Amino acid sequence: MRLAILISLLLASVAQAQIVKVTVETTTTRQICENGYCRRITTPQRFTGSGTIIATGDEYKPGRSLVLSCSHVLEGDNPRVTVADHPATILGREYKLAENGMPVTDLSLFEVAHDFGEGYSIPLADDDELAPGQTARVIGWKPGNNEDAGLEGVVQTSTTMLAPVKIGDSGGPVWYRGRVRGVIHGYRVDQPRCSIFIPLPTIR
Repeated sequence: MRLAILISLLLASVAQAQIVKVTVETTTTRQICENGYCRRITTPQRFTGSGTIIATGDEYKPGRSLVLSCSHVLEGDNPRVTVADHPATILGREYKLAENGMPVTDLSLFEVAHDFGEGYSIPLADDDELAPGQTARVIGWKPGNNEDAGLEGVVQTSTTMLAPVKIGDSGGPVWYRGRVRGVIHGYRVDQPRCSIFIPLPTIR
């Protein structure tokens, strides 16, 4: 039993170290009209989220890493992205909501101008094993890479699980048996303890 607990803590610690902070600096512009006169106001904005290192230099290209996150953190005009304080380029993004407001997809992929090193990536799962009733983890970035490595919760549907998430966790992984099985989108407004994620088939 003690050995099982030790292995669990070690795996949790490694997983937390592989979750990185995504920072987006951008501007939003709005038009205000008063007394027949209109003017445009530009306001700087800063958003933060989480991301998962899915490939490092030896797996992708020298001096670079790939980070998977969500798309909705890329708000505003011409967003400038840094990942763990390193410059990042947006390789792709997808964001679409269904008529009921649930996300169909909410994904982004960044190339980071930094090699995080061997052992600092979490691969995508090779199968769709995650199913309702199973226990998985939602992991958001935290300073200091705490050993708690997110929260465990029971999967309800292919896109929801009972595990509360907070602002800043968006883009972090749904983690099960050492593999990425989903990307955190957020939580249900009517059920704050129910998190919403983008499932593995959509990521692929």
